[in-house]
Amino acid sequence: MPRIATEQSAETIKARRALEAYLREPGRSQVALSRDSSIAQPTISKFLSGRIKSLTPDVRAVMKVANIGIKGRGATLSADARIQRALGEAWDGTEAGTQLLARAIEALGGVLRDATAHKRGGTRA
Repeated sequence: MPRIATEQSAETIKARRALEAYLREPGRSQVALSRDSSIAQPTISKFLSGRIKSLTPDVRAVMKVANIGIKGRGATLSADARIQRALGEAWDGTEAGTQLLARAIEALGGVLRDATAHKRGGTRA
């Protein structure tokens, strides 16, 4: 029976990008990470390629060895899945990307509040 395609959470996308950034650092490799975490290298490769679509216990073990923090099971960036996907797609896994994304969201705040107030027929104070 064929598998049903599943959506990847923003947390999974964020973790994948963080692991990609980690592996781009000099001296880092999937083989070394596999050895240090005792997780098979093909598992790491499958996660990076997107074939593994969730934060399995093996993936969490790899992230722990790479010192990449991930939230506990069930924790979300937002209650709305659309926001989770958008953040996951926009974030590149770097600290600079985090700062830039946070500033962009803050800048959009005023525009969103104005648009919402206008839609309700009110004005922004």
